[in-house]
Amino acid sequence: MSDDVSQPVAAEPTLDSAVEDVIGDIEPTSEEDQLSLEQEAQEPSDSLEDQEQKQLVKKLKLKIDGQEVEEEIDFNDEEKLKAHLQKAKAFDKRAGEFSQLKNQVGEFVGQLKENPFMVLEQMGMDPEQLVKDYAQKIIERDAMSPEEQEKVQMQDELKRLKDERENLTKQAQEAELQKQRNEIAQTIEKDINEALTSAETVLPKNNPLVLKRVAETMLLAMQNGYPDVQAKDVIPLVEDQFKKDLASMFDVLPEDTLENVVGKHNFDRVRKKRLSSYKKKAPKKAEITDTGKSSKAEKSTKSSKSTSYSSFFSFQDE
Repeated sequence: MSDDVSQPVAAEPTLDSAVEDVIGDIEPTSEEDQLSLEQEAQEPSDSLEDQEQKQLVKKLKLKIDGQEVEEEIDFNDEEKLKAHLQKAKAFDKRAGEFSQLKNQVGEFVGQLKENPFMVLEQMGMDPEQLVKDYAQKIIERDAMSPEEQEKVQMQDELKRLKDERENLTKQAQEAELQKQRNEIAQTIEKDINEALTSAETVLPKNNPLVLKRVAETMLLAMQNGYPDVQAKDVIPLVEDQFKKDLASMFDVLPEDTLENVVGKHNFDRVRKKRLSSYKKKAPKKAEITDTGKSSKAEKSTKSSKSTSYSSFFSFQDE
């Protein structure tokens, strides 16, 4: 037996151990350095994602009606960006419409100055009768005393002010009414979509035709003595009517036309769903093979499976 004692083999240095050795040899040279290191360790560093998000927040200098303003734009805020773009597009459209209207009014005023009688005739008026009526008013006014003329002027001014006030009131009422209609429409649309989400229905959300049909059905119910009707109350009726309408149309269409209307991809979806359902419902071969050794419980299980299989393919029960 050898007396030699094997010496332990030193582990080969690795890059990690070398880095740890170097870092371990570095110590703060003062209390201030130590405090600074502790603060840096406690302060959470911004992640790369946070830094990227901060870079997408920009301050832009804009010039509006000759005045320079500064506005912060967050390119992460998709809703705000969409709102700004929609306003800009709407303004461009309104500006184009205003410019076109301004040109039309300018042309009309130019034609009116150049040949007023022709323009009046184009508007369906009788220039000769207008001149006679105007001359008659001048004659009647000149026949009045100064007091009577002042009284007539005051009456005309009062009438003008009254008409102007009534027009402003009417415009304000119409604007308020339109605002209320828009708010009610948005509320109804939101309620219908929420009802469609919570209800067990095949009707899609945010579909204009579905929203219109549900709203019309609700209005019909209100007009027939059900003022408290809600969207969830009429959704089953609307769904049933949609199914009947589609069925009545599909029943009379030839197969080729039906495929064109519904779409081949939708036929493929239905076929795949039926195959998938069949694979889930169909019993395994071992379950339907009668070996003569099955227990009564197994036979009962097979019987119940056979019943559910038959109910799945409803045409077998007919």
